[in-house]
Amino acid sequence: MNPFLKKFLYKLQGSSIESDLKSYQNILTKIDDNNFKAYEDSFLRKKSKQLINQARAGVPLDSLFIEAFVLVREAARRTIGLLPHDVQIIGAIALHQGKLIEMNTGLISKGIKNVVGSG
Repeated sequence: MNPFLKKFLYKLQGSSIESDLKSYQNILTKIDDNNFKAYEDSFLRKKSKQLINQARAGVPLDSLFIEAFVLVREAARRTIGLLPHDVQIIGAIALHQGKLIEMNTGLISKGIKNVVGSG
């Protein structure tokens, strides 16, 4: 491809990273708009089992992962007293989508992101 055309298209469309970030931000907003703070621990356990059963029944993970991320985030807040940061949630979203990511954060942050990503 002509380098000039390639540069023009890049400016017109934006980078794939910028496009991914916009998508991640939309998903993050959906996660932020939901929370389970008002619910008892028994509700969280029941919801967790429900999500597992839905996944085993063949419900696409893409239709379950937002609720799963909300659940895992609340469980982390209750059990270890830490709430994953937005960048960690975005990292977990990318992992869910099968992307390879690199984070310049400490081990605790990576651990929380990996737990959320495996939810």
